[in-house]
Amino acid sequence: MIQLNRRTEIPNIRFAEYSFAEYKKAESQIASIEQISEDIWSLDSNGDPLLVAGIIRPSLLARPRLWFLLALSFMDNTSWHLRLLREMTKELDKRYGTVETSVQADWDVGLRFARFCGFRPTGQLYSFNDVTYMVLER
Repeated sequence: MIQLNRRTEIPNIRFAEYSFAEYKKAESQIASIEQISEDIWSLDSNGDPLLVAGIIRPSLLARPRLWFLLALSFMDNTSWHLRLLREMTKELDKRYGTVETSVQADWDVGLRFARFCGFRPTGQLYSFNDVTYMVLER
């Protein structure tokens, strides 16, 4: 059974390769990320998280920012899970209206994934820890 579950922290799961790398880069800041996240959810299949996502509002007037980590188990049935993910993004629209996310600017797979989920480039780029990110919105 597939369920969307609200959480207070990022669960201890086996992340997909890129998500694991992102998690490791931010590991020293995870407690802060969990604390400032307005919402944290996991999309679970039979109790096992397929992905974890959260929303951070940088300010009262700024668009909410989505952060996102895929579990390794998401890759088990990718086409089915992608359809579920697309449905979940509709829930973002209902709750938040426009949402932004960031993807490493030279990571084509991540950019295609974001576009599949309905995100479009804003034209904004920024650098963090010597990596350039592209801002996308939905």
